[in-house]
Amino acid sequence: MTKKLLIVEDDATVREMLTLILNEAGFCVVTAGDGRAGLDCAWCERPDLILTDLEMPVMNGIQMILRLRQEPDLQNIPVLVLSAVPTAILAQAVGAGAREALQKPVQVGPLIALIRQILGRAAAD
Repeated sequence: MTKKLLIVEDDATVREMLTLILNEAGFCVVTAGDGRAGLDCAWCERPDLILTDLEMPVMNGIQMILRLRQEPDLQNIPVLVLSAVPTAILAQAVGAGAREALQKPVQVGPLIALIRQILGRAAAD
């Protein structure tokens, strides 16, 4: 079964690039342009994994993660943070409930491997 990924990213170019890469890797991808839209999309789409930036308008990534973790129907969706923020802020995202946090730019091969690893762990939980 094809795994569904939600990309929450305010930069349209990055969002489109990630969508192309992950579709080509065999994932079904849905997208949102900010944390609020990402939360709404998570409710509608029930993705297997969420990839999110942290610095976004309306609702930032950490706020979105905290809200996800409060919702019984969404709290177990693994979140992978991809952001160009300092390491200390990436650590805050993990503290808020992200499974992993990577600093942009990321390499495609290791990113896809990490996504598959997280999805495998989530299936085992």
